[in-house]
Amino acid sequence: MKTINDRLERAGIPTKINAYAFQLISNYFHLYDDKSMCYQVQIDINPRKMFSNKMIDFIFNTIKKDPKIVSVIKNKNKKTNPQEHENSKAYALLPIRGLSFVPSRVNRTYFYITTL
Repeated sequence: MKTINDRLERAGIPTKINAYAFQLISNYFHLYDDKSMCYQVQIDINPRKMFSNKMIDFIFNTIKKDPKIVSVIKNKNKKTNPQEHENSKAYALLPIRGLSFVPSRVNRTYFYITTL
C-alpha cells in the first residue's frame, strides 16, 4: 500500500488507499484468484499472500483512471447487499431456540421471515 500511495502522490492524485480499500479493490476485480497477481508463500505455519508488481500496477492504474473507485465499489456493494435493500424492514433475523436436553446448551438457528 505504501508503494501505491507513493506512486499516487508522485502522479499528483490526491487519493490514498488503506488496507480496506486495497482489499475492496482486490475482491471486486477478483485479483486474489489471479496467480500472476497474488500467490501464497509458506514461510512458517501460516501461509501469507504475496502481491506481484503487476497487481500494484493494476491497482495504481485503476485509481488513476477513477480516483473515486473505492466509493463507487462501496455503492455497488450496498446495492447488492440484501440487508441494505430499500425494503430492509421487510426482513427480520429471528433467533429460534432449538430443542436441547442439556439446560446449559442452547442451539440457536437464524432464518429470515419476509412480510408481504
